[in-house]
Amino acid sequence: MAKGQKTIYKNGAVILRMVLGILTIVISVIVGFQSCAAGIGEAISEADSSSGAGGLFTGFFLLAAGIVAVSARKTKGGTIAAIILYALAAIFAFANLSKNFGDLTVWAVLSVIFAVVLVITLFLKEKNTSTETTAE
Repeated sequence: MAKGQKTIYKNGAVILRMVLGILTIVISVIVGFQSCAAGIGEAISEADSSSGAGGLFTGFFLLAAGIVAVSARKTKGGTIAAIILYALAAIFAFANLSKNFGDLTVWAVLSVIFAVVLVITLFLKEKNTSTETTAE
């Protein structure tokens, strides 16, 4: 891309990134509460699993991914950073699956789905580029 040209993203991709980010922030709060409850349940039942802690890390990564997806929705680098954070959330969730926190599977799959959707939005660019003219 030549200097002075600006890539124009379709409004749908930018809006979708914002909606996914806001939805992810809300989901991260739910994951946080559930992981605290799972951690307490594991402590009471003296279970050997650590799905409560894994859920807490998943919630943190989802919160970070949501914030990045909203704040950097118009940039390619911000979208890639959000994809990486969603992937990390999925990895932590899949790594800490147990019977005590069955919803962790749901949040892991949802993280993968959101990451795939953001990858798709990277390719939703208009073919035209606008040139910015400067008065000299």
